[in-house]
Order: sequence, then C-alpha cells, then structure tokens
Amino acid sequence: MTTVFDLVLALHNVVRWIVLIAAVLASLAMLQGWLGKRPWAARDRQLGLLFVITMDIQTLLGLILYVRYLTLLPGGLAIAMGNPGLRFFAMEHAVTMVLALVLVHLGQVLSRRRQLDQAKFRIGAICFGLATLLILAGIPWPWLSYGRSLLPTLG
Repeated sequence: MTTVFDLVLALHNVVRWIVLIAAVLASLAMLQGWLGKRPWAARDRQLGLLFVITMDIQTLLGLILYVRYLTLLPGGLAIAMGNPGLRFFAMEHAVTMVLALVLVHLGQVLSRRRQLDQAKFRIGAICFGLATLLILAGIPWPWLSYGRSLLPTLG
C-alpha cells in the first residue's frame, strides 16, 4: 500500500531533476555572463529565482521526509553514525543540501545587491556553481550502497 511518505519521497525524487536543471541553467547563465562580460538582464535574475524556488520546494519536501525519517530511526542519531546508509540520510545528505540552499539564497540576494553587472555574475556564478556541486555530491546516486533509484518508485 502506498503511503503519504511514499508519495512525498517520489515527489522529492522528481523535483530533484527540476532542481538540477534549474541549477545548471542558472549556473551557466552566471558563468557565461561573467566570462562573456555581457550586461545583466531580467532573464539572469529569473533563472536565479527559478533555482531558489525549486530549491525551496525541494527543501520543504526534504524536511517532511527528514522528520519522518528521524521518527523511524531506531536508536536515534547515535546509532545512525555507525551505519553509512543511515548516516548519509540522517546527516550527510541533510547538511549538504542545507549548505546548498544557503548558497543558492546568498547567490540570489548578493547578485541582486551588486551594482556592476560583472560583480552580479561573478557572485552568482560562484554561489550557484558551488551549490550545484554540493547538490550533486549530496544526491543518493543508485551506484552507492545506500543509493536511490534515478526515477521515482511507489511502494
């Protein structure tokens, strides 16, 4: 029987791909603007905002899963530290994604506050690029012993 938890997990899996697409688009736009010395455009702000919004949605879904995960974790966090799979979801994944979320928000806010276009692009490229790397590092890829499927599954 499919539970609400299964549905949220499946949705979290789908939104992952939307976040990655937004991350790549925003990061590339910032990098191209910085290196190409082009003027800042509304499109650049919109791509950053898309990245922020998708990360916020993904984080909300992740928090729902995390709270549920902690309630089901036998022995609490102390036991999880000794098991690579449990530790990944209890600590590594959560911390990595929160750091990525902070970088995405910083990139959006700091780039908006800069006066010069190149400064906007530079801070956006650095923050969004680092956030994208953290996201990629924090995904439970299927080839990991504790990995998840690339596509959502129910049940």
